[in-house]
Amino acid sequence: MAAPPKKPTSRAAKRPQIAPQARALEWGFGIGSGVLVIALLAYLAIEGIRTQARPSFSLAAGQAEHLGEAYHVTVAVENTGDSAAADVAVRGVLVGGGEPETSETVLDFLPPRSARQTVLLFGRDPGAGRVVLSVRGYNQP
Repeated sequence: MAAPPKKPTSRAAKRPQIAPQARALEWGFGIGSGVLVIALLAYLAIEGIRTQARPSFSLAAGQAEHLGEAYHVTVAVENTGDSAAADVAVRGVLVGGGEPETSETVLDFLPPRSARQTVLLFGRDPGAGRVVLSVRGYNQP
């Protein structure tokens, strides 16, 4: 007796069947990824539209430390604005106890809402007077 002829198999019949749990997992990841992409695009659009305030600086002098022939004064510089600043020129003037003495330094880059420390050097002891700090200028990167 001859064997019955085989039916031609379709391509769909050769594919492995996917379990319903795996299909639900695929849908879950797809929806989650879509939500994340939409949230990222919304955030970028809002940041692009929002007006950014110029850099705003806050300065605070730390304790003076005598090292070698100079007094080192640590200065904390904080940018409280929404924009970055480059080449931030910081000046400190030691007043009291004689002639005013000036020391300057430059911070290369100060991101928005961040703080950095720098050091000003003086020949006299800042403890005998006070250090007046100011930002003399900056560049917009």
